[in-house]
Amino acid sequence: MAPRGQNRWRSWLLPLSFSLNVLLATAAAVHLLKGPPHHPPPGPEHIIDHVAGILPPADAAIVRAAFDRHKAALESNETLARTLPERLSAILRVEPLDEAALRAVVTEGRAAHTLMNDALTDTLLEAAPKISPEGRARLADMRPPGPPGPPPRF
Repeated sequence: MAPRGQNRWRSWLLPLSFSLNVLLATAAAVHLLKGPPHHPPPGPEHIIDHVAGILPPADAAIVRAAFDRHKAALESNETLARTLPERLSAILRVEPLDEAALRAVVTEGRAAHTLMNDALTDTLLEAAPKISPEGRARLADMRPPGPPGPPPRF
């Protein structure tokens, strides 16, 4: 028979173990239901780095030079596009809803995305004729990287 102090310790062991298991199960469930953190889409510089990374060095230099010529337009519009969610959130929280402000921010965001897309397209159109056939083949085989994580759950 175990000494009296040892029995008292054992009587606490089961409830303590059960409590820890409930705590860990709750933490795991919250983590699974919440999902991984949402990451913003990659910026233009990251996209060009990815493209240049699959090309031979001479072709990568051509792509980077073309990108540098369009970089100012990309950066200014990227900043505008990245602030769009916060700006939309602020407008949607105000009562009564200012529909004109909402429309203006959405229009501005749409224009920023269009200008960024145009600048990236212009970079490709400028670089593609100058790079080697091997580089163009690698570009043709390239698939865009998937998103960094699933979209946020609402």
